[in-house]
Amino acid sequence: MATGSTKFSARFIIAVLFFLHVLLPAFCASTQPKGLLKILRYKRQDCADGTYEHEGRTCCLCAPGQRLEKHCINNRADGKCELCEDGRTYNSQANSQETCLPCTSCSQPNAALEVDEPCTTARNTKCRCQKNHYSSNDTQTVEICHRCKTCGSAGHKEICTATSDTVCNDESNEVDNSVGKAVGIAIGVIVAVTLIVFLVFWRKIRQRWERSQDPSKTDGNGADED
Repeated sequence: MATGSTKFSARFIIAVLFFLHVLLPAFCASTQPKGLLKILRYKRQDCADGTYEHEGRTCCLCAPGQRLEKHCINNRADGKCELCEDGRTYNSQANSQETCLPCTSCSQPNAALEVDEPCTTARNTKCRCQKNHYSSNDTQTVEICHRCKTCGSAGHKEICTATSDTVCNDESNEVDNSVGKAVGIAIGVIVAVTLIVFLVFWRKIRQRWERSQDPSKTDGNGADED
């Protein structure tokens, strides 16, 4: 009898241990799966995004892309967070805010913007300038763009980019060069005319001097022959 009793006791102990080790956790998980998994998850993370204080209690912050729906009560990990609305609202940092921020629109009138990167739950929309427009602000915070300058006959020195306007060649130099060329041509013409006039007068003066030296070239009254 003692041997049979010993075997029964051993089997009973094994059955109890099996129940405690396998069946009981499975039963608990089946009755409260979300609560149990949530507690386990938060224990593993241990407020990975940091904590905040609320009414004397320390609570876990919500992760980027989420907002706070309910503060913690019994422990710092039993608060509740909800995802922001994808494409419409976002939170880029860990937070305890009850609302998400609205996504920026790149369709503002007269801003000349277009979408570079769409809004997500954890990141705001990134806008960029449309073609032939620029903004002097950082590309992460572009709010309005301006039309690029166009250069005339002087031509451009630097082309327009997303962050800088067109740089044209110095038009004043072009004007100065044109004026300089015109003045140079005018001076050349004046010098040429002056030289021609001087040569004509010089020739007449020389002819008169030659005639004065040769009486045969003058008439009886001493007048020069034509």
